[in-house]
Amino acid sequence: MQFEVTAPTEMGSHVTQYTVVRAGKAIATFKKASDGRTGRAFPPALIAQQIALLQQAQG
Repeated sequence: MQFEVTAPTEMGSHVTQYTVVRAGKAIATFKKASDGRTGRAFPPALIAQQIALLQQAQG
C-alpha cells in the first residue's frame, strides 16, 4: 500500500510518501519526505530488497 500526505508550507508543498508492506509476520514501513521540490518516487528495487531480507529472516 502506498499513500502520500501533502502539507502547504512557505517554501511550497511538503509531500511525505509512505509505503507499507506486509512480509509474512512482519510489517515494513518506508517513508520519503520532500523538501518542497519535485522529487522521484521511492525506489522499488530498495523496497523489494528489504522485503526479501524480511522474508529470509522469517524462514
